[in-house]
Amino acid sequence: MTAHPLASSTKRIMSLRHPTTKMSKSDPSDATRINLTDPPTLIASKFSQAMTDSERGITYDPVGRPGVSNLVTIYAAMRGIDVDAVLRELGDVQSNRVFKERLTEVVAEGLAPIRTESERLRADEGYVEEVLRDGAERARESAETCLREVYEVVGLR
Repeated sequence: MTAHPLASSTKRIMSLRHPTTKMSKSDPSDATRINLTDPPTLIASKFSQAMTDSERGITYDPVGRPGVSNLVTIYAAMRGIDVDAVLRELGDVQSNRVFKERLTEVVAEGLAPIRTESERLRADEGYVEEVLRDGAERARESAETCLREVYEVVGLR
């Protein structure tokens, strides 16, 4: 499998529950973040509970509408587009619920390859153990070579 990094100009994704603080995997509440391996139903649940406001329409105003703006930022990052493009694309959306449903689709689709590969690796413990053994052996060989060279330079051999 070829890794496809999520490249984005997004600098910071905020918490789903506290949109003025940074999203963090160390937050005790799993509801504040989307994990790479979350299934679509859990992603939908987290976004449906994400903090927004009662104002209609999708706008980007991090100070006045931090929750909606955070979700717009996530949408933009997952689609690989800028915030203005998101606002044009979602200009007809007047409901936060509809926006969150669209966001769920985009995020679930974007994370699907990661989730699938993670599930495959969890199911094949033998493969993972083999990769770890091979990596440990290569690291050991490299360390031994390096250590021999250090001993020679220092004059211990």
